Amino acid sequence: VASDAVDRTILDSLGAQDAQLLHQIDGALERIRLNKYGICIGCGKEIPQARLEALPYALMCINCASAEERKRR
Repeated sequence: VASDAVDRTILDSLGAQDAQLLHQIDGALERIRLNKYGICIGCGKEIPQARLEALPYALMCINCASAEERKRR
């Protein structure tokens, strides 16, 4: 019974992560449609190509993403 509960928790967690990733991808596709893909929502500058290749749904450049992360701590 405990093993089933753990398995269910893991599956629910993975499902939530997949749903979040799908939402981020949908957002990137919408930004492409609006010609806003690759533009940082923090500073308005272009997100470097290398970052977009590593994280195609990135909303922010490294500097803005790092600053945002520091705020959350």
